[in-house]
Amino acid sequence: MTIGIDPGARASGWAQICDDTGRIIDAGLIRHDDRDLSKAITIAIRAMPARDHVVVVEEMIYRGAHSRASVPADLLRVQAIGAAIGASLLLCPGTLRMVPARTWKGNIPKSIHHRRLLDGMCLDDRYSTERALARTPKAHHKEVLDAIGIALWWVGR
Repeated sequence: MTIGIDPGARASGWAQICDDTGRIIDAGLIRHDDRDLSKAITIAIRAMPARDHVVVVEEMIYRGAHSRASVPADLLRVQAIGAAIGASLLLCPGTLRMVPARTWKGNIPKSIHHRRLLDGMCLDDRYSTERALARTPKAHHKEVLDAIGIALWWVGR
């Protein structure tokens, strides 16, 4: 199984992809609260099946004050989430891969990338994605779509 995660300062998207078929199993959003930023992700990772899996996480990179990237304080919060994922993997078999956005989606704007992602899906994957987006507030669709995108990229789709 491949798990794609798009970490964010307040919420993170996730997606499960079957390695055998390359199909989307499920996807969704994990919200973080300010009291325990990483608890939800830690619980989610520990609940995964006890078989080999790969967790692919979009790596956050600060590009300086003149970029559109998040402010350093937000990036520290996101890196804490990445640390929670890594620590959780010590308790179950699996592999953690941190991948910069430019590696898996290049410099394509999110809106164009998400449209291409949806347009390239088979009906089953589109149904799984629409079901996940229906459970997700519209403001967080981008996190879920990026998690699906990075997971599908990892399995070669």
